[in-house]
Amino acid sequence: MFEYVTVLTVVNVVLAGIDEGSRPLVSAVITASVVVFLFNPLYGRLKAMIDRLFFPDRYDAQRALERLVDAMTTRHELPRIVGLICDTVDEVFRPSAVAAARRVGSWLASAKAEA
Repeated sequence: MFEYVTVLTVVNVVLAGIDEGSRPLVSAVITASVVVFLFNPLYGRLKAMIDRLFFPDRYDAQRALERLVDAMTTRHELPRIVGLICDTVDEVFRPSAVAAARRVGSWLASAKAEA
């Protein structure tokens, strides 16, 4: 947080001398751009590192969900997609059973169940 405030202060002081006679919108746009381009990548890397370190289960679940989405883009058959979803739920949450249901007309049909 201290670094964020420091960068904002330095940018505002530098721009105050440059932007003396022009519109204040220019300095606001430049300050916002500096913050976005400097701190967004840093925030992403720091968040990923903290997630891996302190919340490994949540991080693993996020990775499993990303793998599921990648795998689902190549599958076009409903039974395979349901199988992928059930396998991912089983991998991440480790429940005693996984079941999926789909609507067939006005009835619900079991798509997959594992004990």
